[in-house]
Amino acid sequence: MSWCAVPRRAVFCLLAAGLSFIPFQDTRAAEAISGFDFLSQQNQELQQDNFANPGYLWVEAGAARFAEDGCTDCHPQGSMRGVAVKFPRLDTATGLLENLETQINQCRTEQTKRKVYGYESQALLSLTTYISAQSAGLRWSLGSPAGSSGILPVALKTAMDRGEAYFRERRGQQNLSCAHCHEQNAGQRLRGEIISQGQINGYPAYRHVWGTLGSTHRLFAWCNEAVGAEPLMPGNQTWIELELYLRYRGQALKNESPAVRR
Repeated sequence: MSWCAVPRRAVFCLLAAGLSFIPFQDTRAAEAISGFDFLSQQNQELQQDNFANPGYLWVEAGAARFAEDGCTDCHPQGSMRGVAVKFPRLDTATGLLENLETQINQCRTEQTKRKVYGYESQALLSLTTYISAQSAGLRWSLGSPAGSSGILPVALKTAMDRGEAYFRERRGQQNLSCAHCHEQNAGQRLRGEIISQGQINGYPAYRHVWGTLGSTHRLFAWCNEAVGAEPLMPGNQTWIELELYLRYRGQALKNESPAVRR
């Protein structure tokens, strides 16, 4: 069993409920609803309390590591506001997408001449969470030079389309796609729990089902295992493309990281 394996009861509940599936719809034009709105009042209050929210343990650790790793030599206090909401973005030098995690590791190897942090390591999670928290309340810009025009560069649009294709692709033993749960059946109740839209504006987030904080790619791995599919390696281009599509899909939402989720 891999580090992200969890009970698959959510998918089994979906199948057992006999819910009918409707044709795909493009939710980019639909109202985006944060996972916060699907939480119980208790969990909403937990997220909003910076002293009780367990995610802030990673924010504090990340602040210390940010200084210890020499990040403050280039990025003085207050300079990281608005940074996290520009990712994923295109690396013009390589033509590849990079998310916040890969950018941090790139800075480590190129600027501070240090070894990369492992994806989902506590060191990388703490830095990512600390930087994300500096942009609390901001919306994603996708790092696009198009600005408010809404016209994405061709390469970025192509990558996002691949991410959407992955979102809609059936996979695993259950032959389900992300869209089956988080688009076609979002808002429906299954044994006391409501299916969310699968928005990622709160990640990195503390999840009760994990008992710890995790990245968007841990969430993707968890969902893949839930439908009986073999997860990809975190940090791969396919999942960064999916991350880009989900950021675009929920770009009307504000950054909540570190959020609390079920």
